[in-house]
Amino acid sequence: MTDEKSAKIKLWQDKLLAVFSHNGSPGGRFLASGIAAEERTGAEFMEKWYGHRVLTDSFMDFFGETLHSQWAYNNSKGWPQSSPHYAPCLILYLTVYRSIRSSEVLSANGYALPAYAVQRTIKDQLMVLGAAANGFARFDELFGWHGIEGTDWTDAQKAQTIKNRQKIDSKIKQKLMGKKSLLTQESQTELEKWDRLFNWEVHRSFLSYSRTAQHLFMDKDLSFKLGPPPDDLAASMFLNRSMELNWIALRLLPYMRGPETPPSDDWNGKWNLLDESFKFMFDGFNELGKKIAPAYFEMLQAKYKFGTDTYFTEPGPAVA
Repeated sequence: MTDEKSAKIKLWQDKLLAVFSHNGSPGGRFLASGIAAEERTGAEFMEKWYGHRVLTDSFMDFFGETLHSQWAYNNSKGWPQSSPHYAPCLILYLTVYRSIRSSEVLSANGYALPAYAVQRTIKDQLMVLGAAANGFARFDELFGWHGIEGTDWTDAQKAQTIKNRQKIDSKIKQKLMGKKSLLTQESQTELEKWDRLFNWEVHRSFLSYSRTAQHLFMDKDLSFKLGPPPDDLAASMFLNRSMELNWIALRLLPYMRGPETPPSDDWNGKWNLLDESFKFMFDGFNELGKKIAPAYFEMLQAKYKFGTDTYFTEPGPAVA
C-alpha cells in the first residue's frame, strides 16, 4: 500500500472518529449501551439456564474432539481412497459445528431468537447428513452437483445446482418427517409445524418483531433499550430446539468416522453418556405435555437411530 493511500485511509478514519468517538472509542455512546445490555442479558441467560450450558458445552467439546481426532487420523493414516465423498462429508460436519457455535454465541449475548434463526440452517444441515447416513442419496445429489459437467460452471449450471438442491431437499424432508416417512400422521403434522416455525424468524425476524411489539403494546413497557431484554419465551424456544437439534447431531457423530477408524472405548463411553444426558433433558421437556415432544422422539428413533457401531459408508442413489 502506498503512503498516499495510507494517508487517505487515515484521514477517512479520523473524520469518523471526530464525529462518533466518545471517551476515546467509536460508538462509545449509544452502541456502548447496547453492548452493555447484551452482556447483562447474556449473563442472566447463562446463569438461569445453567443446565443447558453444561450439556451443550460438554456436547460441543465432544463434537470438537471427534472432529479433531478424525482429521488428525486421516492426515496421519491417509484419507479413505474408496470413499470419494468422505472428505466433503467431514467438511459438512465442521460446518455444522461452527453453525451450532454461532447460535450459542448469539444466545449467550442475549439474542435468543436470532440464534433460533440460525437453528433453521442447522436443521437443514442435519437433514442432509441424516439423508446420507440413512443411504437416501449420494453426496453429489445432496449438494446438487449430480449431472453437472466440468469445473468452470456457467451461470445456467450454477442455477441448476440450486434447483437440484431444492428438489432433493424436498424429497429428504418427505422421507425423514413427511408423507413418505412412515411416521404417524399426528407426528407428521406436529413436525410440519415445528419445521415452519423456524421460518417465522428467518424471514424478516418476525418473531423478534412480535416480541418487541408485545413488550410495548401488551406489557406497556415504555422503556427504550437498544440491546436485547431478557425474554423467557424466546429463550425457551431456542433452548428446546437446541436440545432437539444437538441430540440429532450427536446421533449422527458416529457416521463421521471413516471405516478404518480404530474402535475406542473412551469415545464410546462419552457418546453413551451424552446420549443418556440428552434423554434426561428431553424427558423433562416431554413432561410439559408439548405435542412436539413425542413427534420429535418418534422421528429421532426412526430416522436417527445411529450408535457407536456406525461408521461412514458411501450412500446410495437418491430416493424416489
